[in-house]
Amino acid sequence: MIDARGKVWTKTYDNWGKLLTDTDPLNHITQYGYDKAGVKTRTIDAVNNVTQYSYDARGNIIAVADPYGAVTRYEYNTDNQIAKVTDAENKVIQTVEYDLDGRVSRQVDGNGNVTSFVYGDEASGLNNLISKIIYPTFSQEFKYDNRNRVVETIDVLDATTKLSSKTAYDAKGYLLSTTDKTNKTTRYTFDALGRPKIITDAVNGVTEAAYDNRDNLIVLNDTKNHAHRFTYDRVNRKLTEVRPMGQALTYSYTATGELDTRTDPKGQVKKFTYDDAGRMIAESYYHSATDLTNNNVVRSTSYSFNDLNRPNGYSDTTSSSGLVSIGITTYDPRGLRKSGESINYGSFTLSYSYDYYANGQKKSFTGPDGVTVDYTYDPNNQLATIQLPTGNLTVNNYKWTAPSQITLPGGSIRSQSYDALLRLTQIQVKDPGQSDVLKYQYGYDNAGNIKTKNTEHGNYSYTYDDLYQLTSASNPSPFPTEGYTYDPAGNRLTDTKTSGTWSYNDNNQLQGIVGISFEFDANGNTTKKIDANNPTQTRTYVYDTRDRLIEVLDQNNNLIATYTYDPFGRRLSKETIGTNSIKTWFFYSDEGLVAEASSSGAVNRSYGYRPNSIWGTDPVYLKEGTNIYYYQNDHLGTPQKLMTQGGMVAWSAKADAFGNTTVDATPTITNNLRFPGQYFDSETGLHYNRHRYYDPSSSRYLTSDPAGLIADLNVYRYSRSNPVSYFDETGLSPSCKAYYIGPWEPAGQITKNKKENDYFNGLKTTMTPDGVGTSPQGPEPGRPSPFPVCPSIDFIVKVYKVYKHVYEWDLYDRYKRTEKYECVTDHCPPMSCCSKEPTTELIPVEKYREEFVKHVSGSDTKDVYWFGFKISIDLCMPMRR
Repeated sequence: MIDARGKVWTKTYDNWGKLLTDTDPLNHITQYGYDKAGVKTRTIDAVNNVTQYSYDARGNIIAVADPYGAVTRYEYNTDNQIAKVTDAENKVIQTVEYDLDGRVSRQVDGNGNVTSFVYGDEASGLNNLISKIIYPTFSQEFKYDNRNRVVETIDVLDATTKLSSKTAYDAKGYLLSTTDKTNKTTRYTFDALGRPKIITDAVNGVTEAAYDNRDNLIVLNDTKNHAHRFTYDRVNRKLTEVRPMGQALTYSYTATGELDTRTDPKGQVKKFTYDDAGRMIAESYYHSATDLTNNNVVRSTSYSFNDLNRPNGYSDTTSSSGLVSIGITTYDPRGLRKSGESINYGSFTLSYSYDYYANGQKKSFTGPDGVTVDYTYDPNNQLATIQLPTGNLTVNNYKWTAPSQITLPGGSIRSQSYDALLRLTQIQVKDPGQSDVLKYQYGYDNAGNIKTKNTEHGNYSYTYDDLYQLTSASNPSPFPTEGYTYDPAGNRLTDTKTSGTWSYNDNNQLQGIVGISFEFDANGNTTKKIDANNPTQTRTYVYDTRDRLIEVLDQNNNLIATYTYDPFGRRLSKETIGTNSIKTWFFYSDEGLVAEASSSGAVNRSYGYRPNSIWGTDPVYLKEGTNIYYYQNDHLGTPQKLMTQGGMVAWSAKADAFGNTTVDATPTITNNLRFPGQYFDSETGLHYNRHRYYDPSSSRYLTSDPAGLIADLNVYRYSRSNPVSYFDETGLSPSCKAYYIGPWEPAGQITKNKKENDYFNGLKTTMTPDGVGTSPQGPEPGRPSPFPVCPSIDFIVKVYKVYKHVYEWDLYDRYKRTEKYECVTDHCPPMSCCSKEPTTELIPVEKYREEFVKHVSGSDTKDVYWFGFKISIDLCMPMRR
């Protein structure tokens, strides 16, 4: 194939039509081999890594040997149904049993946890439909309508506690309403072409969409009737996005369809460059279109890749200061597994490295301070120990997938209790002498919102409105009782701690609190906070061409602090200006901040996390000098205390609901970690939150969400105004910490040569291009799930109805792609799901389809239904294809 740029993509086939080679314009060749029956037996990638497939006499795949020689094995029953999976570490991670009709009846994980499936019979009218799933801690019952659609799901926690959620459809089969476990109902209306038109929330707030004759979204009105408007070219590429107050983003494209330029409302231009394989290899920033014409570059970032299309480096420079940083990502000798990362800050370099087990689990982490931490896992591949220089942190046992007891080096013990839905009901920490250090007890409403939190220092209680926004918080000393009201868009109107009403413009930008006013630039960044009550607290904020905060000035326009970043939003440095100016450098791993260094490159502090944990969430330890302190975090993963190995409290703090924190007297160490993913800056009072800054005093972000409207139509509020149950670890989208509830399959599980529309665990499977069926897949056991049992997901529904790419960001993190925001807000046609082009790594189309479906439906199926909407997975591929 010759693309529009004249670049050649070549495929060769054998006489039977089987794909033999696939060559891109850079001459990267992937090869395929088959046996005499035409069954694929090997894949050879562009650097000659070989993956081999073995089959039994009945054509069932029984082993997959990866390029390292590690083998995953599959066993089958006499009906050719998969019965056992043994991973490359020789762990039996799954066994499956079937009933006489060949349906899955029991699924057992590596720790012996059993999930059972009950099916309806012909007499009940539910023949072959799952009527009940019995999980290790609770059960779930299903009711269907006469078209076999689930209309009620009942969670049975015990003999007396049943939680019901309902779904209704109209006569045409469109979604009519959803009613959650607290009987809050969201209603839906479709136009004549079956497109979502109106969504009415539980308090009768209306979100309305309008489309052109090609199904492109052209108007989106929020619950205050503020209109976001979009235009498109003849091939449905977004040309403009206009905010309610008229500020416009505009886009242009190359002849082959890649995004060429993005111009923001300030007139700043971002230009992209691609290589022959369509990978983005550079992005350049200009103050204006005139500067673009004259090539007056403000900032330039280049990217590089290995032969397997994995990003392996970047170089970031500015016209004013030259080199900002150079990043190098290293891989193992086969180029497959990320072995580490290093960043050159100009005068020094910091690096870390990973090692892996045969099954791909992280085996060790060596940080920039040279300290190596080892990990071990239980038979279900859940974390068992973190081996530190001072001793082992041991997870003694789990309740299903949730850790229930952890022993720290030195003998302190953290115990965690859960209800049937694996929601934390108690956290208790005892020192080596068995005295309580921390004890938190939680109570929930039926929707999963926390109602009460009783602690050793006092009791908290919370109330919510019908959209689950926090309306009151009763706190112990030193915090007063909190009380809030909101407008229909979720903006705070009143706060019992302040007098008067808060005011906003049509872009949901905070204009004023009594005595305090705010100014914004055209891009929606807060540029000034004017405090008439306390003029010394007036601040000016300065941003770079990527809308990242780079300077903060005081009331006299004197510098308070400066900041620098890498291309991915990670803050590299901050310098506080004053009598004792201090510059601190930051370094990150996959899990979040792992080191703070001085200007000489000496590591002053290092941080540790569980391997593969959510970014910046639930830290495990802080190392300063030769001392290691252990974090004791709350249900969200927010630090509450730091303990020494001997069980003494070195740091302790309390916070109100929105994160305004008071550190207890006489701490022996400083801790700046706050809400998950946040770092407290004492010089400004702000919390750095990866992609933007959070201001706990107003409970809002300084800048609009870089992800656009994907997570919330209100792009400034924090975690849907429910910070007790939600957090936003990257500043892009709210999360809810809960452990996975539901059947799951190990990554890459191969069920057998299944036919399309076969079922596994009651979920439809699909065929990959090579004829190998894959099963539904949940997250790694014990890791927080993207589909936890949490409060209402109306915020997902609202945006998903009109954009149809809810979990793009999670895919982003899974594949560690260079983080660009062009998909939703910049150029992706809203009624398709795209792969966030431009990017520095392309996800194979079929893998992207597979992962997208798993995230939005929990099943592998060609036609996915999400809240009643059918999604064509054929749309889910890189746009350049």
